[in-house]
Amino acid sequence: MPLICVDGASAVGKTTTCRALSKRYNAYHIQEVNALWRNRPNPEPLFWYFEKQVERWAIAQEKLKDYEIVLFDGDLFQPMWYNWSYNFSLFNQSLETITNFL
Repeated sequence: MPLICVDGASAVGKTTTCRALSKRYNAYHIQEVNALWRNRPNPEPLFWYFEKQVERWAIAQEKLKDYEIVLFDGDLFQPMWYNWSYNFSLFNQSLETITNFL
């Protein structure tokens, strides 16, 4: 029962690929956070995006009971590395903050 993560830069076709694979192989497609939860709280709590990734993981575990393949549209671990790649200048999340979530 594989879990497959389709990741890449914005607008390269991750969602299109997930949709095509889910149809072809009867896989369950878990959309990215921004598609699953369109109504973000404002202001957004510090760990909101992290928590939604954890929820995506929980969805996958549940769907593996009914599907042989589950596809993640985007990387579950993105909140841990994305801000790091911008020298922690985004989202007001330092390395210490990220570590505190873990």
